[in-house]
Amino acid sequence: MPSSRSERPHAAPPPTERPRGMDTALTAVDRLSDRELQVFLRLPTGDSNREIARSLGITERTVRFHVAAILQKLALRSRVEAAVVAYAHRGMAALPR
Repeated sequence: MPSSRSERPHAAPPPTERPRGMDTALTAVDRLSDRELQVFLRLPTGDSNREIARSLGITERTVRFHVAAILQKLALRSRVEAAVVAYAHRGMAALPR
């Protein structure tokens, strides 16, 4: 058995590498509606649909609808992937242009 983590055959990619599809999803963020963007930016917080709904003054069902639209528009497969992309997007927005 390999003694170091870097020798593992199934080790996670180094943090400098972006997951496959990340760049495509990041460029598609501008396709989100204003409300979808508000929901999208709350995904990395780990808030539930109910918590997001309360903070935005909408129903939980509407949040679920927006999450489904986000996944489709960004070509993502899960809420976790969307949260990772949202986290990266928020970090990019903080960079000076």
